[in-house]
Parts: sequence; C-alpha cells; structure tokens
Amino acid sequence: MACRLSRYLFILLCGVLLGPQAEAQFFELGLSANYRQTTIDSDNYGQSLSLTGSFSYYFSALSAIEFSYTEGLGQEGFESVIEGSIKTRTTFRLVGADLVLSFAEREQTFQPFIKVGIAHVKKERFLQPEGQFEQRVANQEGTVPSGGIGFRYRLTETLSFKFGLDAWTTPLDEDPVTIDTAGRAGVSWFF
Repeated sequence: MACRLSRYLFILLCGVLLGPQAEAQFFELGLSANYRQTTIDSDNYGQSLSLTGSFSYYFSALSAIEFSYTEGLGQEGFESVIEGSIKTRTTFRLVGADLVLSFAEREQTFQPFIKVGIAHVKKERFLQPEGQFEQRVANQEGTVPSGGIGFRYRLTETLSFKFGLDAWTTPLDEDPVTIDTAGRAGVSWFF
C-alpha cells in the first residue's frame, strides 16, 4: 500500500513539476521547532524536542512542492514501585515531500495553507531500568502518508512566521496503524 501511494504521488509531482505550466515563481526556506516539557517531580517527567528544516519550490503563486527533514528526541523518566527508576528515550527522523496549496497570495499578511504528501519515518524507543544498560525495545520504519495545515504571518516582503500542525501515520503494514502529530512554530524566508 505504501509503495503504491509513493508511486502515485511521485507521478503527480512529476506531472506538476514537468508540465507545460510549470514555471518557478519563488522559493522558500523554513526552520521550525516543537518543544514540550511536563514534570511531576524529579523522578517523573517528560520532554521532547524536534527541529525541522524545509525547502519549497513554488511552481505557481499558490502551489509548491516542499521537501522537509525532521529530527527529534523524546525522554521520559518515571518511578516504578517494582523496578525503581526507569528512563525511556525515543528518537525519530522524518524525511518528507508534500504538495502545498496556499489560500492567499504571497503579498497577503495572513497566508493559510494545507499540504499532503509522503514521508519516510524512522522511530526507535529505548528503555533503561535503574542500574541497567539501555536497550532498544521498539523500532518502526517505513514510507507513510502525511499531511498538514497551517499559516504564515508575513512580517516583511521576504520574512514570515510560520505555524502549523503536521500528521503522519505509522507504517501502513503495522497493526494497528496510528497517527502521530506535531505542532510547529518557526520562520520562513522567500527568495
């Protein structure tokens, strides 16, 4: 299923990019972050951080192909009555390609958008009980559908704040398939 989805999206992207109407209007570079921290006490906590870099090619005033790379780390600690202190660490990497449709021209102050595409996701989870070595307890990797919504708030002709919510699934051959989400905030530059 994921292979078929990837093939269809690739054909769509090639048609859009190589079609007779394809004419580069401008490019966008983006950098965004997502951070979360929760603390009950020094033994029971959670925090995560992810950073995303993106490059978009606008082939028309309202449509773009966006390529993105995200890397993140999540850490949790909790106190277990049976095993004592336990720490977990989750790493993830997401490489994506999305078709972005904007609902406002670049000159507008408020620029909402949606995007849909594919991504290659890799997640690993590690567990370290107190006094023991860390061991990998879960691993997920595969090509998955992705999408998102968001908006840009234009500050200058070339600089904008960018906010969004992205979603992607776990690999489609796994049971059950679940959806991961990330809220993002960052900046983007048009040139």
